Amino acid sequence: MRTTQKQRIIIGTLCAVVIGLAVGYAVLSQTLTVNGTGSIASDFNVMFTNITAGAMNSATSVNAQITDSTTAVFTVDLQKPGANGIYNVTVENRGKINAYVKSISGLEESNAADPTDVTFEVIGIDVGDKLPATTGNTKTFQVKVNWDAEATTIPSAQKDLTLVIEFEQDTGA
Repeated sequence: MRTTQKQRIIIGTLCAVVIGLAVGYAVLSQTLTVNGTGSIASDFNVMFTNITAGAMNSATSVNAQITDSTTAVFTVDLQKPGANGIYNVTVENRGKINAYVKSISGLEESNAADPTDVTFEVIGIDVGDKLPATTGNTKTFQVKVNWDAEATTIPSAQKDLTLVIEFEQDTGA
């Protein structure tokens, strides 16, 4: 009986070791999942802040307004070929993140529309221009509208421009 009892103790011990190894393997082979939430306390806030009519040569400003933070609409009435007008537009970085001009759109579409002798251009701001996040940091640029002095047709409609300037975070890269 003594041998049988020893065999039972050895078999019991081996079973305990195998069960212990199985449990240990199961615990160590499980996937560890960590859930968490992060937040960034920063402020990206670049916007048009002002539009004023500048020099108008045989031209009348019909509409110049900021429709949202980075979109402005201009409508001008030109009286004769050679007429032109300038709008002064101010953009400001009121946020805490440096920005740059990613794109300027609306000019090609407006200039391609009738009357094609009347064109808009933006002067003083370009794609890639930087606007650092410092208190009161503004940039003023001009939107110019011009009726070609050599034009031989008289436009039958006002010319509109919807100008959109897209800003993006400047990472300094």
